[in-house]
Amino acid sequence: MGHRLLSRVLSFSSDFQQPLAAVGLLDLLLLFCGRRRVMQVEGYSMWPTLKPKDRVIVRPLDQHAAFPAIGAIVVCLHPQQPSRQVIKRLHAVEDTQLTILGDCPDASTDSRQWGRVSKEYLVGEVVALVTTASEQDR
Repeated sequence: MGHRLLSRVLSFSSDFQQPLAAVGLLDLLLLFCGRRRVMQVEGYSMWPTLKPKDRVIVRPLDQHAAFPAIGAIVVCLHPQQPSRQVIKRLHAVEDTQLTILGDCPDASTDSRQWGRVSKEYLVGEVVALVTTASEQDR
């Protein structure tokens, strides 16, 4: 059972545009210590990189954390419904404003509709794919 969980946790996606080489045992340890979060993807806005029901590990960000690089997949509060969170790709940073875009424009509501999002809405950075939807269906 433990080996199967570990192999599922370590099954990173090659679809990520940014390399995930820094992800490893440290992120697993931090996950178990509560310093990383697991989130489930809903919707097709990040297709084909992330699919509905994929689970990802998110590194929470605070004011002292290193800022994600352009192209990173991030979690932000929805600018019109702050009780919801969205997973998008960081496209640009201008002063205190972020441009976040889904990888699938036809299925994404993002900065193309909302405009830029305040840096204060940034929740975290996706660092790994935990399980894919097809693995969960087995």
